[in-house]
Amino acid sequence: MRAVHVAPLSFGDLASPSFRVPPVRHAPPLDRSPDVPESRSRKKATYIPPPEKSAGPKPNAPWFVPVMLGLMLAGLVWIVVTYLTGSQYPIPSIGQWNLAVGFTLIIAGFGMTTRWR
Repeated sequence: MRAVHVAPLSFGDLASPSFRVPPVRHAPPLDRSPDVPESRSRKKATYIPPPEKSAGPKPNAPWFVPVMLGLMLAGLVWIVVTYLTGSQYPIPSIGQWNLAVGFTLIIAGFGMTTRWR
């Protein structure tokens, strides 16, 4: 392999006339011509504060909790009676659909729990 010799650069070379940077020319100041229209100022709307919020959620009516618990208990009793009587009661003509009625009552009760305060 052949070694390549690079001559070191000295600071004296930078001062030679070939390395001189021409002076910086500053642009003339910008004059604003009257041909350019001025932008219109925007009129801000008057601040209107948001309406005051209520103190909190209103309590439930006094009948709410008893109805909620009553639906869940009625559904449970309906399903227990259906199993114990072999689907002949509470309504004999609908058979196994008695289970659906019982579960519907329970689901309605649980649905009311989402609105309970």
